[in-house]
Amino acid sequence: MFEIIPILACNPTALLAVSLTLQATAMAASYVQQKTVAKNRKVYQDHIADMKGAAAQRKVSSIHSRTIQEKEATAKKLEASSRQLDEVAAQSRLSASAGGIAGLTTAHLIQSYEASQGAYVAQIGAEQNMREASALRMSEDVMLGAEQQMFATRAPIAQPNLLSSVMTFGAEAADSVYAVGKKEGWGWLKSKNDP
Repeated sequence: MFEIIPILACNPTALLAVSLTLQATAMAASYVQQKTVAKNRKVYQDHIADMKGAAAQRKVSSIHSRTIQEKEATAKKLEASSRQLDEVAAQSRLSASAGGIAGLTTAHLIQSYEASQGAYVAQIGAEQNMREASALRMSEDVMLGAEQQMFATRAPIAQPNLLSSVMTFGAEAADSVYAVGKKEGWGWLKSKNDP
């Protein structure tokens, strides 16, 4: 008719011992699980932060590559300008000697052209310096942004507290012992006001 589960047929003291054992096992399993979750979360955060750092490094490398390409293009412009200046100076001297133009006029024309070329070279140099400074600022901004993202990614992770877990178990165990003792009428748990 009615089947009684054998564990429930035990006396309350045995049930209390089984209950405390199960509580201790559950507390230990919960602590281990929390510790594992915290460790896995830390590994994941480190992985994400490393990926963000690598992405920032790639951006900085791209900026530096573009700066190097622009520097090479500027050097080619300066070289072409220098060649053109040499050609113009040579043609001016040749034309002056062939046409009988006075040397002072030729020298003045060459100096005027050299001055305009010098201004052009100075302007290109200033532009190149501004581009390099801009690239440096961009690189610093990218790295600063990446550092901020990595810092935000590596937020503190709540670690399980073993002492807290043990104290919680102790409090629950004491409550269970008290409840069973009160129900069973254990003498040492009776208060002065109990009949």
